Amino acid sequence: MLREKELERQKEKDKEDRKLRQKELELREKELEKQKEKDEEEKKRKESLAGQTRFYGDALKHSLPNKM
Repeated sequence: MLREKELERQKEKDKEDRKLRQKELELREKELEKQKEKDEEEKKRKESLAGQTRFYGDALKHSLPNKM
């Protein structure tokens, strides 16, 4: 009887662990999707004319000495 209760508790614990791992997996998948979307937006921004202009403008701004 005691052994059966222990086995039942273990099964419940295993079930909860599986649920937790599934939730973690779903969360990681959502984070990965968000990161992919962010990367795509960043790529589009960098490839646009405005993005390239800003990139080269910043490069020139940081490479030239300041006037005193």
